Amino acid sequence: MAPGSGYLSVKPGVKVKVLYIGSADEEGWIFAETESAERGWLSTDSAAPRDVQNLERKIQPHVMTALRGWLPERPGHLRIRKGDQLYVERQEPGWLYGFVSQGTCGWFSAEVLTKPPPPKGPRPGALLQPRLPDFLVGQRAPKVPWNYVLEDRGCFAASLPAEKVASLLGNVENKAWGTYWVKRVAQGIEDLGGFERPSGPLGVIARGTKWLVKEGCSCPYRYSGMEVDAKPFPSWMDDLLEQVMSLCGLREEEWPNACNVNLYVGTDGLSWHADDEPLMETEDGNCCIISLSLGQERPFQLKPNESQEATHELILGGGALCTMEGQTQRREGLGPSA
Repeated sequence: MAPGSGYLSVKPGVKVKVLYIGSADEEGWIFAETESAERGWLSTDSAAPRDVQNLERKIQPHVMTALRGWLPERPGHLRIRKGDQLYVERQEPGWLYGFVSQGTCGWFSAEVLTKPPPPKGPRPGALLQPRLPDFLVGQRAPKVPWNYVLEDRGCFAASLPAEKVASLLGNVENKAWGTYWVKRVAQGIEDLGGFERPSGPLGVIARGTKWLVKEGCSCPYRYSGMEVDAKPFPSWMDDLLEQVMSLCGLREEEWPNACNVNLYVGTDGLSWHADDEPLMETEDGNCCIISLSLGQERPFQLKPNESQEATHELILGGGALCTMEGQTQRREGLGPSA
């Protein structure tokens, strides 16, 4: 075809400047300019095979950065990695043509220039580790390493080992704090007339007990057909509360106003039960019981009301703390082993 008809007619060995590489229905054609400034379409069949392979590199590419990776779907596609420097020489709807560094030319998805859409819904970590309710002791005292062993249907139970309690309260020897308080509490209860062993429908209970209340309270503790009269807090209770409550994150006006002291000797124990008496509940139905174990190490078990077997067990040594919070008294059974 003669020059001027939109096509170039060049002789072998003539150099041309490639201005555009055809695509789609123009595949196999280039738009070029000769040294004499003639422009037109030229079939790639007119060029040597090596020149055809490198035609794209004669056009100044646009340099871009891949924001995500892409895997080839068929021959002629390039594999793109996130962060690759892309030399883009041609763009088609949804597709780019170019090369990475000085590699082979090929096609790849234009999606590599966009960030992937954020996932829908909460992160998996948020599902595996849901935030605990703010009313829990572990949330009120975030710097104290409370270990929540029960988190189920609004029921929560946590423990703080004796050695942690002693360490946080500034005791050099782990056993010193627990030993001190077991002696002081034992003497304090003796000064109040000693432990009581009231009788119920099934006879004398298999433990000693003492019901202590804050000044201004006088309500007895009624449970299982028995009633235990209240005794006022002795002076040492203020010291004990000040230390224990510092690990629970409770303000002084939130400190417990009653304390049930139980003594287990030898084979003494307590069967499955729930501390669900009306005086234990708050307006929202939640209940927080903070328990301090003194003396010999004993296991403490919990189970759902619908189960016959224990599902959680805490080994509580002398000086250890544990909590039962939320709906635990409604949905869980409690029982220190004999």
